[in-house]
Amino acid sequence: MKKKERGLNFKIIQYYLRDHGATGAADIQKATKVKGNIYTTLQTMLSRKLIKKFGKLYMLDNKMPVSIDNSDSLDGEKVSKAIHQSQPTPNPYANILKREHEHIMEGIKQLQISANYLNLRIRELERVN
Repeated sequence: MKKKERGLNFKIIQYYLRDHGATGAADIQKATKVKGNIYTTLQTMLSRKLIKKFGKLYMLDNKMPVSIDNSDSLDGEKVSKAIHQSQPTPNPYANILKREHEHIMEGIKQLQISANYLNLRIRELERVN
């Protein structure tokens, strides 16, 4: 069995945050399957300024590029360049509010369906009388 290279968990978390944006610690652990205490790992990354924390969400530090050496990437492909995040990081709470908006809109649709059904039943009962 091959031993993991030193610092691989940091790279895995950085790849995940680069691809998915600001995320909570529990979600990072579930998605990356990093073993051990995720909070300790994230705290170490915070102290090394590899990531930053915004409320309860963790995100890549835009000033710090995710550097990748010539070792195997997560997919097993060879990567030979450093990846820089040149785009500004969107506000993480905007994504939360977007999801909440979608949830509310879905609830409104369900309520409209229920209201239409009740109107139909009322009309049927009024015809009977």
